[in-house]
Amino acid sequence: MSKPSCYIAAGFGQNFFSTLGTTEIIFIFVIYLLLFGAKGVPSLARTMGKAVRQFREASSDIQQEIMNTTEEIKKEVNKVSDETKNDPLK
Repeated sequence: MSKPSCYIAAGFGQNFFSTLGTTEIIFIFVIYLLLFGAKGVPSLARTMGKAVRQFREASSDIQQEIMNTTEEIKKEVNKVSDETKNDPLK
């Protein structure tokens, strides 16, 4: 099933880091090293991993909710359409 155009236009499903360039990522990493030192790098990696996982789960939940709602609306429209085809006086 293809994604609805509103889903794509809203930017759902795009990777956050795809919008950051290499220079920006390196700059952020250098600032982090200056502030917290090399000992903080493992905790940064854990935190970033958790954040990315939570973001993906949240975006997946939103996507699923949109798809479920869309399917419910389609079913209701088809039901009403079938009823009017069978009995046009309603």
